[in-house]
Amino acid sequence: MIGALRSAHIDSVTGEEGGSRRGTPVFWLYSRPAIIVFSHISPMLKLDRYDIAILRILAHDGRITKSHLAEEINLSVSPTWERVRRLEDEGIIRGYRAELDWTGRLNISLIIVEVTLARHTAHDMQRFETRMLNAPEVSHCYATGGGVDYVIHVVTRSIDEYQRFIDSMLIENLGIERYFTYIVTKTIKQIPATVPGWLLETA
Repeated sequence: MIGALRSAHIDSVTGEEGGSRRGTPVFWLYSRPAIIVFSHISPMLKLDRYDIAILRILAHDGRITKSHLAEEINLSVSPTWERVRRLEDEGIIRGYRAELDWTGRLNISLIIVEVTLARHTAHDMQRFETRMLNAPEVSHCYATGGGVDYVIHVVTRSIDEYQRFIDSMLIENLGIERYFTYIVTKTIKQIPATVPGWLLETA
């Protein structure tokens, strides 16, 4: 049996001076103020020590005020904020999110699924990936090299609900040759995106 794990992260947009919580849902549970997601860093992009310091701070506290951020990196507010905007424009900072903890608050099943397709044509892969993008149960879907084609994370209210999700994909004839289900029994480590240590060597 295979399932998907629902992400505990919900996109949000920070407001002025520390962010806003407009439209906060009922189960909006902060375990830390916010996190930042970093996209692929181009080798052509030059980051200095101030940029890296900004990334480290924002990865820990995405709702820090402009003035406090500037104070932390020992720059004035204007050049600090210009650097933040440049990092956003470059796509390194992709967004700001709230980190949620559902443990003990909702009865959910977290499941990791390995999927192998019967054929590997562009059409078959695109069809499967489109289905994953449109599946509300799926929080993450990774195309992988090696023994399996995809690893997906799903969250459902029960194992039975997960199985119905899998059955629906099989009925839709998405070209799934085999799949393996791993039910998450305990989270040992879960951290937001951080600044890789090797990045310091490029500054």
